[in-house]
Amino acid sequence: MWARRKTELAWPAIPEWMVGCDKIRQVLSMLTTRYLSGDASHSVFSVRCLLLAGLLAAAWLLTPAAAAAPKLAVFPPVFEFGVQDTNRGSYSYVFLLRNEGDAKLTIKTVRASCGCTTTALGAQEIEAGKETELRGELRTASFEGEIRKSISLETSDPARPLCRLELTISLPRRTPGLRFASGNPRHLATVSGGVCTATITLENGDPKTTAHATALELPPGWTCDAKLPLAVAPGQKTVLVLTRPEKDAITTREQSILVKTDHPATPELRGSLFTIRLPVAAGR
Repeated sequence: MWARRKTELAWPAIPEWMVGCDKIRQVLSMLTTRYLSGDASHSVFSVRCLLLAGLLAAAWLLTPAAAAAPKLAVFPPVFEFGVQDTNRGSYSYVFLLRNEGDAKLTIKTVRASCGCTTTALGAQEIEAGKETELRGELRTASFEGEIRKSISLETSDPARPLCRLELTISLPRRTPGLRFASGNPRHLATVSGGVCTATITLENGDPKTTAHATALELPPGWTCDAKLPLAVAPGQKTVLVLTRPEKDAITTREQSILVKTDHPATPELRGSLFTIRLPVAAGR
């Protein structure tokens, strides 16, 4: 009788919710084959089959499905204006913001790194598969040289809650030839450990021609670590380190310096060294 009942039994059809789960289907198929072939004791094996099938089904049901989420894509990630021959004072940009996810994307906030950058967002909410534009202007009237500005987006994209966009531009220098990079002819010299040290950065504002620092006229006792003439490539900077032993007790003192160059626009750079003694820590 058991043999007849066993051959008439068939494993119930796999429910629709299991159709996509290949592993469960394979295991149930194997269990059915073993059960009908009589490879194991019907009483023990049938109970094991049911328990295992129940555990597999429960595990599948308890595994959370991937939740729908937005996904931000930005084109281009960096907006490059390139090298400019003249400074027009204002440059327009456009970023394309696309939602490549399967849920609505929200742009919560848009913040520019400084007041020189304006922003205008086309839409704050972007449906899945849709896009919008972020437009604005970079105002450059007060700038020169290499400029890099940023725009920060706070979004609902779980993988990209904070997105940083960048604007870059290379503007012509107002002053061609060599100059003090800080724009200030006064340079700080500090005294520590019996040595006075000053750092001077020279910048070549000429976009095409290499300039040279050909000579230095320094106050008595000062020396420079660089060998002259010193070449500075177009648009680049170089650093001069000046040192001298400091034995007097004067806290501050200002002394004149002169940098001679081979560039016709700036044949001489006049500046000064402003010396300040650093306080000595207690117990030293």
